[in-house]
Amino acid sequence: MAMPPVHPDLPDMRRAARQATILTVLSAAVVLGALGYGAWQINALDTTLAARRATVKQLEDDITAKQSRANELETRLHDLNAAIQLLPRNQVETAIRKSAASIRPRVYIQIANEDQRPLAGKATDALKAAGYDVPGIEYVGARAPKGNQVRFFERSEANSRQVQEVLTVLKGIGVEAHDQYISLPATSTAPRHLEVWFGTGN
Repeated sequence: MAMPPVHPDLPDMRRAARQATILTVLSAAVVLGALGYGAWQINALDTTLAARRATVKQLEDDITAKQSRANELETRLHDLNAAIQLLPRNQVETAIRKSAASIRPRVYIQIANEDQRPLAGKATDALKAAGYDVPGIEYVGARAPKGNQVRFFERSEANSRQVQEVLTVLKGIGVEAHDQYISLPATSTAPRHLEVWFGTGN
């Protein structure tokens, strides 16, 4: 029995069909992969968003708590000020003087350039040895005066003694300076507070 004739394009058609099937499978895999990656990205974004919302909520809670604390302190301050107003003036002034006397004298050091920092460090050590608190050294640049100064903000006998003592301490490490009174509102100055300014001319 004779075999039916094979269409000459049949092998090509089968090959094209296989290629089409492979392309379809690959396309489906790409689409599924893209969908999976997109879902993963969405889930990651949701997780990040949830974490940031939690952080924002925590910050808002902290702000609310601190605002509440600030309101409480403001109320207490108002009540204390009201109570102070009822006290005799001489009693208040005596209490302020006693409080100021209990505070360790403090000296802030300013330098005009970084080359002065080693010498300012020696001044810090010498002043601490003399019983002063020295919080640190601040760079002020061109704001410094030309010569070295010991600045003070209160005109009193006790303050004058401290100014002279600081000048003596500085002289002991080879730093010549002069005292300089700076007038500031009483409410903006701390008691027993002096400043050493190294001048731009050094």
